[in-house]
Amino acid sequence: MRSPKRILLLGDEFRVIQLVRQTLANTGRYLLKEEQNSRAGFQTVRLFRPDVIFLGLGTDGLKWNTTLQEIKTDIAFKTTPILTLTSADSSGSIRYGGSISGYDFSVQPMTIEELIRSVEELLKVD
Repeated sequence: MRSPKRILLLGDEFRVIQLVRQTLANTGRYLLKEEQNSRAGFQTVRLFRPDVIFLGLGTDGLKWNTTLQEIKTDIAFKTTPILTLTSADSSGSIRYGGSISGYDFSVQPMTIEELIRSVEELLKVD
């Protein structure tokens, strides 16, 4: 039996993080951990060793820059996808972008279900 993929939810965008957490938890496929303290963020990454990192950024996203840079420059996490999420609107859409294998990207708003399908494809979940 293979172990579940590990997904870390970082950030201070509470509404987005909770929406992603609930959706991922409902699949029953992932081991989830959450960290809202930017100063403890990188330590949590090192201890949890996630397969994917969601970074939910609120209005004070600048305080997460140090954590994000620490993750991106650590060789152990060089290929760990980092998906940056911002503001869910009333339609349930979110904006996301991020970094996969060192390449940054940006995407237009999408529904949470579309985001989860993208994560499943990225992780090759059956």
